[in-house]
Amino acid sequence: PFNNVYITNNQKEKIEFKDIIPEKKYSFEEASSSLSRAYQIHSATFKTEILHKIPKIAENCFYVDQEFIMYPIPFIKTLILIDETVYQYRLGTSGQSVAVKSQQKNRQMLARVTTDLAKYMKELKLDGVYQDMMYSRISGMLHSTVKAYHSIRSNKNIYEEWKKFVEIISNYVDVDSKRFSKIDTYALKENKISYMVLSNYYYIKTVL
Repeated sequence: PFNNVYITNNQKEKIEFKDIIPEKKYSFEEASSSLSRAYQIHSATFKTEILHKIPKIAENCFYVDQEFIMYPIPFIKTLILIDETVYQYRLGTSGQSVAVKSQQKNRQMLARVTTDLAKYMKELKLDGVYQDMMYSRISGMLHSTVKAYHSIRSNKNIYEEWKKFVEIISNYVDVDSKRFSKIDTYALKENKISYMVLSNYYYIKTVL
């Protein structure tokens, strides 16, 4: 587990794994549904032998924490929860990579990591809970990528970036998959980009 620390009010929120008993060994199949939000780079430790099996993490790139925690997924057989909170994740600072303006600025990096994960999943031909776990995280990354491109004022260069991303990502995921939100599927299938303020973005997501 780890703590989210909101610097605007100095409040802490403990992010923990649900329905997992500390110090008990679980198979990945047993525990995968309980990982979700708590499964992050600051709450995961892997055996060295697993890290030797994964692809090289992208360099000079934001959002690669997702590669670090998702590349090992196919090789995880068992896991144990150590109920010690060490990491304090500060939220609300300007310039964070997860902030919308940062995602807009670093949209190509976001698209790259999203594509890398989708390609990795397809190449390994994962199924069952392993595929579910990968698709869940890719869905979240895809949503962030769509949001980054569709909440910024478009121009020819940005539109060309978007078209290239759609062309590539469509090779690795089913754009009609019900695992993705309707607005994400619409954005991919229509291959369009438009300027939308964030409130409108979520309004469109709701009504489609």
